[in-house]
Amino acid sequence: MIPSEYRLDAVVARLIERLEGTRPTYGPDADKALAAFREIAARHVEAAITEYRDNAVEGDPEAHATFLRHEVIETVIPRYTRLAVEMTRSEGGGFGFGAISGPLGVPLLTVAAAMGLMVLVRLAGWWEAWPLIALDLSLPLWPTVVSMLYRRRYRQQLEALVADAARIQDNERGFMTEQDVRVARELGADQERARPRPKEVERG
Repeated sequence: MIPSEYRLDAVVARLIERLEGTRPTYGPDADKALAAFREIAARHVEAAITEYRDNAVEGDPEAHATFLRHEVIETVIPRYTRLAVEMTRSEGGGFGFGAISGPLGVPLLTVAAAMGLMVLVRLAGWWEAWPLIALDLSLPLWPTVVSMLYRRRYRQQLEALVADAARIQDNERGFMTEQDVRVARELGADQERARPRPKEVERG
């Protein structure tokens, strides 16, 4: 069995943490980012492979090494690059708010909200225009809320990338020995037996 820290999903999760620290450096240039990310990923994978070779007890380390190189460089990195470049571009544009998303954005939006409030109250009154007033008062929060939504979606996309890597690893059997497959099946059977069963409803 492959130790969990050398599975594709574990290697990808650590790689993404490393890439996220350097992502803003390469800006929105997709070609530049792809080349840089591939170089970083290649070094990261080789380091993981070296550790795996030193710790491998059984099986074929070279087969898993080939698998890791191919899946990380050819599958994960292009997909990550598309997500990362899109996120970097969104950040650069203030998530659609431009300069308003900067430090001066909140004061400017607060002033705009106050002016809008006076206009709404004068034209329609408090009670008649309360939905528009509520929307107007929330104006200074819009850049922050939109930024949070973008970042949440991006985090979910990265989590999905790691989850897909786990599925690829689980479905890959070409590098596994017969003993690896047998142990995996035995572990699955043990987990199935250990899983709690719902109690039967007592009949009166």
